[in-house]
Amino acid sequence: MHVYEMPFQQRAVQRQKIISRYKRICQFGLKAEPPPIKTPGKRGRMKRTKARNLVERLIREQDAVLAFAFNEEVPFTNNLAERISGL
Repeated sequence: MHVYEMPFQQRAVQRQKIISRYKRICQFGLKAEPPPIKTPGKRGRMKRTKARNLVERLIREQDAVLAFAFNEEVPFTNNLAERISGL
């Protein structure tokens, strides 16, 4: 069962399990997209791939990404059309 399909009470009970699974997924992403290699003679920031930027952002913004899982007031999606059609 996916997190968004679980009843809120069940998500609250399984909070640590959900967080650890999220972290494992992010670690897999870090391994799949290694950091850029510094080339001698080049100055400035090294260019990262879009996938690497996404993984780093998911790690940095973990609380915001998982907000829907642990806060009943936060919807799974911000798409109003999807929320209305589900009524």
